[in-house]
Amino acid sequence: MKILRIMFVFVLTLALGATAWATDYTWDGTGDGTTFDDAGNWSPAGSAFTTNDHYTVDDGSAVSVTGTLDIQSFFLAGNDGSMTIEEGASVSINKSAETHIDSSSTLTIDGTLSTGAYRYDLRGNGGTLNIIVNGTLDSEPANNLMSTGCNMLIDVHGSMDFGVGPMGRVAGGGQRDHTISIFTNGVVTMQRDLQLQATNGHTASVRLIGGDLDMGTLSYLYGDLNLSDEDNGIIFQSAESSVFMDGDQTNTVQGWIDDGALSSTVGDLQVRYDAGSDLTTVIPEPATIGLLGAAMGGLMLLRRRIR
Repeated sequence: MKILRIMFVFVLTLALGATAWATDYTWDGTGDGTTFDDAGNWSPAGSAFTTNDHYTVDDGSAVSVTGTLDIQSFFLAGNDGSMTIEEGASVSINKSAETHIDSSSTLTIDGTLSTGAYRYDLRGNGGTLNIIVNGTLDSEPANNLMSTGCNMLIDVHGSMDFGVGPMGRVAGGGQRDHTISIFTNGVVTMQRDLQLQATNGHTASVRLIGGDLDMGTLSYLYGDLNLSDEDNGIIFQSAESSVFMDGDQTNTVQGWIDDGALSSTVGDLQVRYDAGSDLTTVIPEPATIGLLGAAMGGLMLLRRRIR
């Protein structure tokens, strides 16, 4: 019995100690004034950057991560602040406390941001939230939230696992545009159903500008999307882009095209299923554009000869 009491006291001490170690830090910039992983930039001073610690930058500062951090969560507030995870650097979120990226902020990921299965929210009230993924945003399905209170612009040049939704706004005043642009070498892999919603002048879109969208086995929900607005939906803006889905989804995808929820500005869309890879692929077929270009070139040559 004495041994059991000793063990109980030991475990309780560890639990209380772990609770005591958890600290909320607020950026004050009194160190070098820019580096997130400089303990002198935080209040209280002397952060050890542990998995129990939460960090808030809310004064409009421009901060950068240069090393490897394993923390509980962070809050990048508005006021035109910015955070850059430098190339080769990484931030890992390891607790269920919510990570917030707020409106009027810019998050640039040149290295890696890993949220695992822990929640992160994109939120705000007015302004525009910008996320630029040049490196890797690694996440798993979680109860992530995208706010309808601010504009959202996400530019992907690297790799992003995306599990936040729904995108867009269907009620209330003020313009709220939510856009993911996937550029050359960029890949977005959906971690939950893609849900776009936009009415009353609002827009919600995924724009393929040389990069690829991997839908896996997930669905595309657009029942609350104003499809008469050409700025809404999944839009091909480059013939170098593709959309992938697991299995034979040709009929499903053709329905998206027929509804106007999947469109192209660079040629007619072709839906192909490959049984060997068990993948359905959507690509624009720019043959008609090529023929038009050749015809225009011939016309210009003819005009020069006439002159």
